[in-house]
Amino acid sequence: MADLLPLVLQPEPGNTYVRGVVSAVSGANVTVDISGRLVSLPILSPWVPAVGDVALVLQTLDGRSYAIGKLGHVTGPFPPVPPPSPTATGYSTFPAVQAGTYVAGVWRPDIAQVMHGDAGLGLCRGVWWYGDAIQYTLAGLRPLSATIFIERRPDAGNPASQAINAILHRSVSQTATPPATILSDPLGSLTVDQSYWWPLPATWVTKLCDGTARGIGVYQAASTPFSAYSSLAENDQSGAIRIDWTV
Repeated sequence: MADLLPLVLQPEPGNTYVRGVVSAVSGANVTVDISGRLVSLPILSPWVPAVGDVALVLQTLDGRSYAIGKLGHVTGPFPPVPPPSPTATGYSTFPAVQAGTYVAGVWRPDIAQVMHGDAGLGLCRGVWWYGDAIQYTLAGLRPLSATIFIERRPDAGNPASQAINAILHRSVSQTATPPATILSDPLGSLTVDQSYWWPLPATWVTKLCDGTARGIGVYQAASTPFSAYSSLAENDQSGAIRIDWTV
């Protein structure tokens, strides 16, 4: 009986003790059958548990439970171990906090839309910024995929379908000069007054989530095609990024 835990304990006010039978052992956790309910619990003592051990379980006032020692041992049959819980998944949407177009050496205060190409003013570089919300919101989560919402304005450029050359950048907000391009990718094409949630390359998703990149824009080193995309005032979802993730 040397391995029996003493039955006389001095619980903290509000804590309770119950008994259960160990049905499975996994590292520093045990699955315990407590009155027909299987629960996975961490082990608090130096005790090396085995299936069939009668465990003393501490239930604290704040709702936590721990297997704290062995009271005895019984033989089977034991209840089956429950299947692992399904992995939690979800998504987060990050609207752009700022947008603008850089052309002829300045950010044009009179142009709220996001543009690329040249409509006669010079080559345009359109940018969406997101601050640092993506990195900090998704810290500890694993990104699965991402899309960006882009809406082409009805009154700018050739009405036929025009290619979108997207760029990935590292700026959290507008600076005096346009942000440096990390990567670029031709996402697809839109006709005027058309919108779509475009899938982002997997490499981009990783960089946005780990902080290597902070935002997205549109740019090409050619005057055509010229396209203009909705400003935040026209559509507050312009440039919004949706990221699907798992725990």
